[in-house]
Amino acid sequence: MLTRTHTFALAAFSLLSLQPATAQVAPWNQLSLALNPATRERPATATDGNVLYLYGGQNNTTTSTFASLMAFDGVSWTTLTPTGASCGPRASAVMAWDDARDKLVVFSGQGAGGVWGTLDTTTWEWDASSGWVQRFPATSPDGRWLVGGGVYVPGVGVAFHGGAATPSGGASYISNETWAWNGTNWNLLTNAGPTIQNGALVYRSATNDLVYFGGTSTSSGPALATTYRYDVAANTWTQVVTATLPTSDVVGATGPGLMSPSAYYHPITRKVVIHGGQGNHPNTTSSKLTWEFDGVDWTDVSHPSSPNIRNSSAQWVAALGKAFSATGNSSNAPRNWTLQHDVPVVSVIYCTAGTSTNGCVPSIGATGSPSLAASSGFVIAVANVEGQKQGLIFYGLSGPTALPWAAGSTSFFCVKSPTQRMGAQLSGGTTGACDGNLSQDWLAFVAANPGALGAPYSVGQVVDAQAWYRDPPAVKTTNLSNALEFTLVP
Repeated sequence: MLTRTHTFALAAFSLLSLQPATAQVAPWNQLSLALNPATRERPATATDGNVLYLYGGQNNTTTSTFASLMAFDGVSWTTLTPTGASCGPRASAVMAWDDARDKLVVFSGQGAGGVWGTLDTTTWEWDASSGWVQRFPATSPDGRWLVGGGVYVPGVGVAFHGGAATPSGGASYISNETWAWNGTNWNLLTNAGPTIQNGALVYRSATNDLVYFGGTSTSSGPALATTYRYDVAANTWTQVVTATLPTSDVVGATGPGLMSPSAYYHPITRKVVIHGGQGNHPNTTSSKLTWEFDGVDWTDVSHPSSPNIRNSSAQWVAALGKAFSATGNSSNAPRNWTLQHDVPVVSVIYCTAGTSTNGCVPSIGATGSPSLAASSGFVIAVANVEGQKQGLIFYGLSGPTALPWAAGSTSFFCVKSPTQRMGAQLSGGTTGACDGNLSQDWLAFVAANPGALGAPYSVGQVVDAQAWYRDPPAVKTTNLSNALEFTLVP
C-alpha cells in the first residue's frame, strides 16, 4: 500500500525525469590539422574537461613508438611528454582523468616495453607539474587490455570493467570484474558483472551509473549487441533489454553486434553515443554508423558522411562543447585521424506545469544557442500563460528538483535553490484567456547584470529555468510553469 509520502516520492521521480531530446543527426568530421598524432589504433584517451588526452596505441604489433602523451585543445595537438619520459608504451590501456585529484591515471595495456604479448601491470599518474609518477598499490588487478576504456566515477575513483586478462604465470581469461582506483589502491568492486572484452564503457553523470555495450564474451567472437548497466550505489550489473540492437552497415552482416566502437556520454542530451566498430560479417571492414542510447533503447542517428572506424577512442570535452575521437582503424588500415562530433545543442524540458485558475498550462521553451561568446540570442519563452498577469522567469545552477509549491497547488518548484530572478513583466494577452507570454533573453540579462547568480560562467555549466506568475484565486496566489535545462557552450 502506498502512503501519501510514497506517492509523492514516485511523483517527484517522474517529474525529475528529463524528457528525452529528439535524436540529433550530425556527422563525424575529420579535422584538417597541421600536426596529427602518429598513425595507430587502440589508443587510450581521457579528458579533464578542457582538452582531449591521447596515449599509447599500436600499429600492427608495434607499440614502442607510441609512448608520448598528447593533448588536443580543439585546434591543435601538443606533445606533453616526449617519448621515453613516460610510463612506457602500451595499447588499449585503462586511462581516465581523476577529477577529484586532478591527475591522469594509466593502468596496464598490451605491448608493454614495446614487446607484443606482454601485459603491463603497473599504475601511473600524470599531472602537468609532477609529470609521470609510478604508484605502488598493495593490490592490483591482473594485467589486461581490451577493457573498453576507463572512466571516472565521483566518490569511487577511476574505474574499468572486464577485458582480456592474464595473471602472472597463469592462463589468460576474459574478465567479469569491475575495479576502481582511489588514488592509493585498486579495489575490486564486484566480480559478478558480465564476462566481456572489446566493447565500450561510459559513465553517465545524470544517473550515476556505467553503461557497457557490445564487445565479445569469447576470444573469437561473435560481436555482441548486449547493453549492460552498472548501478554505482547498489554495486550491481544488470542487462538492459533493448528493442533495437545496434549493428554494422557492412554488407554481409549476419546479425547485430559491434566490437571496439568508440563511445562517449553526451551531458546535454543525456545519451550514450557509439560510433563504428567491427560487426558480424566475413570481412573486417568497420561500420560507419552512429547510435544513441537514452537509457531505454538505441536509435540510429547516422550521418552518411561519417567514416567507417574501429579501435578508436572518444571523449566529450566540456570546454569545447563537442566530442572527439582519435586515431583508429578505417578500411583495414591504422589512421592518424582526429574526428569531431558536433551534435546540435538542444535544451531539455522537464517537470510539470501547474494548471491556473482558468485552466491554463504554461509551456516553456527556448530559441537560439546559449553561447558564452554571445551577449544575446538565447531566448527563454513561456507560452499559454494567463493573460494580463505579472510574472518573471528565474534560473538556478544547482540542478533540478520537484517540490510542491504549496499544499493543494498543482505547481511544482523545479529549480533547486539558490535561484536568480530576472526582470518582472506583464504577460499580455487577454484577461481570463491562456494567450499570455513571458520571455527573457538569458544571455542579454547576464551580460547586463555581471553580479547575477553564477557569474562568471563556464562552458559546460548546466542552467535550469522556470517561470512564475500571479494567479490571485490560486493556492499561494501564484503558479509555476514547467522547467527548462540547458548547457552553456563556447
